Amino acid sequence: MSSIPGLVRTLINKRIIIGSALAAAVATTAMILAHKEIRMAKMESTVTIARPVEEVFRFFLDLDRNARKTDPNVESVTKTPEGPTGPGTTFLFRQRALGAMRETATTFVSIEPNRKIEIEARLGPLRPKGTIGFDQANLGTTVTVRLNPNPIGPLKLLS
Repeated sequence: MSSIPGLVRTLINKRIIIGSALAAAVATTAMILAHKEIRMAKMESTVTIARPVEEVFRFFLDLDRNARKTDPNVESVTKTPEGPTGPGTTFLFRQRALGAMRETATTFVSIEPNRKIEIEARLGPLRPKGTIGFDQANLGTTVTVRLNPNPIGPLKLLS
């Protein structure tokens, strides 16, 4: 079982944190060899957190307040528009990666309260799309992140 900040650290360690450009880029550029073709890997990670679904879901809705608590590379997060997080809300992350300041963006496309958040992001040459799912577990909440990297430019040849 993990705390909410522990979840995010776990996702960083598994290279799945939303808004961590370096971690996401490393994970999403991982290639798999299948049927003699090189393909861009899809990502999936699951973790169980010893907190109620509502609390864990709220943590993700408040990335502008919570991302800096869990990722030391994040210098700032700007949420637009202001107000409650809903479909169309975008989080712009400024963070250090490989000694340089990088900007990445994650947009919440749709939200099913306490169940699922669909996202799209801009992470360098990647345009990941996917979901963050929230399910009640015996002693807390199971969070499952599923992403398709959707590369652009030269990386598109690998997809």
